[in-house]
Amino acid sequence: MKKVLILLALALVSTSALAADPAPTIAQQIEAKKKELEALQAVATPTNVSAAVREEAAAWGNLGANMGHALVGAAKEVGVATNEFAATPLGKVTVGIVAYKIVGRELLHYIGGSIFLLVTWSWATYVLMRGGYTYTYEYKPFLFGLWSRKVVTAKTPPDGSELEGYQILGGIVLGIGTVVGMITFWS
Repeated sequence: MKKVLILLALALVSTSALAADPAPTIAQQIEAKKKELEALQAVATPTNVSAAVREEAAAWGNLGANMGHALVGAAKEVGVATNEFAATPLGKVTVGIVAYKIVGRELLHYIGGSIFLLVTWSWATYVLMRGGYTYTYEYKPFLFGLWSRKVVTAKTPPDGSELEGYQILGGIVLGIGTVVGMITFWS
């Protein structure tokens, strides 16, 4: 009983302490927001913003132009034009290295992942379709007996448990192959 009274007294004291700092009214909040917006509008006018953006764009454009001039100057220093350099064996190797550094790793992942997916899906489809059937073949004459052709004469299905095993194996290979192929493709 003492604990309840103490908690009740504590609750009364704490709520009266919170009531001493009244929250601003909606009208006061609106006035404060209006003042903030007016201050922002005074600082950032469209002409100030557009001038700053134009200056930054001009700086980036100058940077690009300066880089181009530097590359042309370097090619002239070497004494070879850029196209002529790219036609030389050393230029071809250099262009190949630069291209590999830019897109090489992604290209290898795309090609490797695609090949892995193709192989695993093909094998899983083969296992699912073949499914443990037993085939009986017979050679029949073809083109007036000049050649003989292998023809399926009987297709015996497996018992239920063996067929289910092939289906489970094909499903597992298909699932794991898809996950590994996608990881390889997008990593």
